[in-house]
Amino acid sequence: MAAPAPELMDDVVEEILLRLPLDDPSCAARASAVCKHWRHLLADAGFLRRYRAFHRRRAPPRLGFIYDAGSPLARVLAGDGAVYFLTWHGRNILRYDLRKLDLTVIASPEIDDDDFENHLLMTTEDGGMGLARLVSGHSLQLWSWKPVSAAAAWVQLRVIDLDLVIPGDAMRPRLLGFAEGTDMVFVDTTYDGAQVVQQIELSTLKVTKVLDECYASCVLPYMSFFLPGRQKGKLPPSAITL
Repeated sequence: MAAPAPELMDDVVEEILLRLPLDDPSCAARASAVCKHWRHLLADAGFLRRYRAFHRRRAPPRLGFIYDAGSPLARVLAGDGAVYFLTWHGRNILRYDLRKLDLTVIASPEIDDDDFENHLLMTTEDGGMGLARLVSGHSLQLWSWKPVSAAAAWVQLRVIDLDLVIPGDAMRPRLLGFAEGTDMVFVDTTYDGAQVVQQIELSTLKVTKVLDECYASCVLPYMSFFLPGRQKGKLPPSAITL
C-alpha cells in the first residue's frame, strides 16, 4: 500500500485558501468541510483580514440572504432531471439541471397583472413540467412546457371553467397544490366566511371536500398503500398534510 501523501504546510494551505473567489461563497463552505484544520484556518481573524486585503475588499463576502416568506417557494422535480422553481410573482420559472448543474430562466405564459399570484407548478402525464393557473378567479388553464431545443415553448393543454365545477356560492378559489402522479389539484374556496379545501380530479371534474373550516397557504398530499387488517388504531379522516 502506498504511503499517504504528506500534509501541506500551513503557509501553502493559506496561499490556496486566499485564492478562493469572493463571488462564490460556496467554495469557502466546501473548503471548511475538508478537515478541522482547514476550518480553523478559514475562521481565524488574521486569515480573514489577509483574505480581504488579498481581494482588495474591506467588507466580508456576502454569504446569502435571510428573509421572511409567508409560504414555501413552489417547486417540482420533473422527469427530465431538473428541478423547477416558481418565482414569487409567477412571471418566471427557474430551471436547475441536476446533471449539468446549470440554472436557466423560463418565462411563464403571458398573464394579466391582476392574475400573477394564482400559479401552481406540477408534473404532466409524460413526467414533464406543467403549469396550472387561475385567470379571473374561475378559468383554470393547464399548460405544458416542451423543451425541444430552440423551439422550446408553452403548449396550452386545457381550459376549465370552475364556475361549472365548483358550487356557485363559493367565493374566488385559490390554487394550493397537486398530487404527483395523478390528475388531482387542490383549491381553497370560501363558503359563508369559512375556508374549505377541495380536491378536483381534472379528468372527470369530480370535486371532493377534504378539509373544512381550515385556512391553508399550500397543500402537500401524502399518498400511500394501506393493507386492511394491519391497523392498530383508527385511521385519520384525511391524508392531507398542511
